[in-house]
Amino acid sequence: MEVLGQLSAAVLRDALSAVYQNLPGIPIRASLVVPNSAVVPSLGRSLSGNAANVTIANVIAPLTQYEKRIQQFDLRVIKNFKIQNARLQGTFDVYNLFNRADVLAEVSQYGPTWRNPTSLLDARIFKVACR
Repeated sequence: MEVLGQLSAAVLRDALSAVYQNLPGIPIRASLVVPNSAVVPSLGRSLSGNAANVTIANVIAPLTQYEKRIQQFDLRVIKNFKIQNARLQGTFDVYNLFNRADVLAEVSQYGPTWRNPTSLLDARIFKVACR
């Protein structure tokens, strides 16, 4: 879900716009790597092809569990100035206004680092421009 909005005042020659994004969280995944030494007692033999380990994918059924929703709010303020015969437009942007740190990617291999974030939503950013 993405909501766009803009408010403008012609008399003041100013504008305010905002973007709100509310996206589903990433699916939680898990894969398990089992070493040959753990398989031998139950299987009664080594893995075929002298493989060192076997990976079991989809320990959690796919697309059944998700991280929290990803939410971001961006804001832009535009101010127009007229100085003699020249026009000047100043802009002030704030990205990720509420400074959320939603998870965009995480470790999916089951173990001590399972579900540790590998990528987060960028921190709040300010941008000032003039043209």
